[in-house]
Amino acid sequence: RGATRSLVETFTIMVEGIIEFRLLDTESITVYPDTTNEFEADILLIGTESVEFVSISLEENSVFKRVQGSEEYIGAIDPDSPIPFDLYYRINENAEPGTHQMSLLIKYRDHLNKPHETLLDVDVEVSAGAVPENGEENSGGFWNWLRNLFR
Repeated sequence: RGATRSLVETFTIMVEGIIEFRLLDTESITVYPDTTNEFEADILLIGTESVEFVSISLEENSVFKRVQGSEEYIGAIDPDSPIPFDLYYRINENAEPGTHQMSLLIKYRDHLNKPHETLLDVDVEVSAGAVPENGEENSGGFWNWLRNLFR
């Protein structure tokens, strides 16, 4: 008894990277009820590791409805590398005027191939009434401009 003994144990600590998304180049958005609009922005990964299989889609609610083009696959994103994207959405014809939050669902896989999801919110101003007669919508995109040109 009085004999010296030692024990060696090996353990592994997994260090998780930081992954946070931000939207860049989001201007104030004004839309009108019963219109299809385009949302254009850049997504920026603020963090310490890359992510893969990134896709962005619109989360439908009582104001914002999904249409063709409401989801975009981006692929891999490296930190500090902004990636442009655009999504289409429709405003419900019964949408109340005022500021509403449009939610964007971001799905991705980390370096361990584990799936993750996060939401980003964007403020959108729904104006009362109809689209102005001059055919200009602030965020209607090229196709709405073209459609209004032939009205």
